[in-house]
Amino acid sequence: MTLQTPLYPLHLENNAKMVEFGGYLLPLSYPMGIIKEHQVVREKSGLFDVSHMARFMVDGHNALHYLNKLLTNDFSQMKTGDIKYTLMCNEQGGIIDDLIVYKLEDEHYLLVCNASNHDKDLEWLNSHIIDDVAINDITEQTGHVALQGPDSTHILSQCVDPSLLPQKYYSQKNHVTIGDIHCLISRNGYTGEDGYELICAKCDVPKLYQLLLDKGTTPCGLGARDTLRLEAGMPLYGHEMSEDINPLEARLGAFVKMNKEYFIGQEALREHSLTKRRVGLKLLERGIAREGSLIYLNDELVGHITSGTQLISVGYAGAMGFIQNEHSSIDTKVEIEVRNKRLAAVIIQLPFYQRKVQK
Repeated sequence: MTLQTPLYPLHLENNAKMVEFGGYLLPLSYPMGIIKEHQVVREKSGLFDVSHMARFMVDGHNALHYLNKLLTNDFSQMKTGDIKYTLMCNEQGGIIDDLIVYKLEDEHYLLVCNASNHDKDLEWLNSHIIDDVAINDITEQTGHVALQGPDSTHILSQCVDPSLLPQKYYSQKNHVTIGDIHCLISRNGYTGEDGYELICAKCDVPKLYQLLLDKGTTPCGLGARDTLRLEAGMPLYGHEMSEDINPLEARLGAFVKMNKEYFIGQEALREHSLTKRRVGLKLLERGIAREGSLIYLNDELVGHITSGTQLISVGYAGAMGFIQNEHSSIDTKVEIEVRNKRLAAVIIQLPFYQRKVQK
């Protein structure tokens, strides 16, 4: 059964093209189209419905120990108001999911995970539960929106005192009131731009969404979210991450703390010999390398594409994929098979696009 987010009626009112994603009906795009939605996020601000994301509370005296055991990052020094990106691995080191951990206060944490992995993640979390830890699935009791782009602070500052907003990237503030809506506001996103994510009660999220639109932001869909994250070099679960890919292969080693006491998958990662790596590729000929396209070097099959499209902000076609480790150096020239034709490409440094930091 395909689910609907609390914002489904508003998407229909705004003439969104709806598609199934992660078990939910979500907007792919609005009448202005993916390219203009992408550009408005880069230049001004855009608003995304991310209520489909899984949200789990982890509470209890042993919550910190539990998270350090299950997840690859180290949460020992987290302060209230911090958030951290992390991976959850199986015993073989494969990625079960990537997620964000919010420290709301001592012994109280929020996990935000991928919608498509909701059931799998919850089962894994429960199967490794320890004493004095409780897990509460709040996905269906809450709504979640992402306001992204250089004008995001201006938009929110029309709704709430700017001093109440999180000031640093990857931080959050809880119990912020916007109008009469109580929100958890974090400064993060999945677009490569500055921005915020707001979580509130399910019944309040339509009012919050409409309020932000009324202040001048633009509704955006999954299509723009994907092109934005690809330009920013951000991996997507099911493409650049899976249980057959480990964090080191995905170039996510910065979020794997091998020196902490223990986490599930640690020993397998310690013993792993790196044979493939995620890379960014710029096409040198006209064409789009889509997921599944094969990568060749001197007629030898050396890898495959996991995501690819025309990169709107930088003006060329780009892709991410996995290539044999010995061939993964920057500036390596390769060929990508697209529609039975091999197109020249070169490995370049990720991300493809980097926002201008305002001073």
